[in-house]
Amino acid sequence: MTCPTAGTLAPAGYTYSFAQANVPVSGGQATTQLNLTVSTSTAAGATTAAQASPGSVALGAGFAAAIVLLGLAGIGPSSSKGLRNFLLGGGFLAGMVSAVLGCGGGSTGPGQVATTTTLSSSGLKVGFGTPVTFSVLVVPQGSATPTGNVQLLDNGTTYGNPSRVNAGVVSFLTTNLPVGVHVITAQYLGDASTLGSTSSPITQLITGSVPLQITGTSNGIAETADFNVSVN
Repeated sequence: MTCPTAGTLAPAGYTYSFAQANVPVSGGQATTQLNLTVSTSTAAGATTAAQASPGSVALGAGFAAAIVLLGLAGIGPSSSKGLRNFLLGGGFLAGMVSAVLGCGGGSTGPGQVATTTTLSSSGLKVGFGTPVTFSVLVVPQGSATPTGNVQLLDNGTTYGNPSRVNAGVVSFLTTNLPVGVHVITAQYLGDASTLGSTSSPITQLITGSVPLQITGTSNGIAETADFNVSVN
């Protein structure tokens, strides 16, 4: 006996198996246990990103200033013009590098601060068709105000459309999650001032009944049977 996937409605987040896939039938009833196993895996937890250390930026700026002063002083009256020009050029170059780092240069983007995203549900276990509100809070590690979009993921797959954060908060109302287990995460996509981050996952259970089709073969003849499976 098997549970075909094509054309069969199934509770989201479950896989099927039989305790005995082959059951001997000798003119009477025979039974085997149908197992429903949660197949979803939790997504990555909250992530944050940091920008360059202010201490390292200050050190670089000080080093650049020292080189420039040495160049202007000429390191004494007997120093050559070429040495002075070399020191001046090196000082300006070091200053530019320090400025880039101070503005958050590299992968963090200019002026961006890290964020932490959290996700909550109005009810982690509800019946099919019951409204569920997912609330998302984006907190910056600094004075910036998050204005980017948040995208929900259901079992690792994009769910619905992204929505813009307002004062660090955004909510999603849904009534169409299918019966089954849903591992929901929220991804803040970031903006010019704040870096993106991903929430820790929450497990949303939608209870109800769904049809299940089972196929069995006896003496080369295939038979199918339809059942209703309840997820509670």
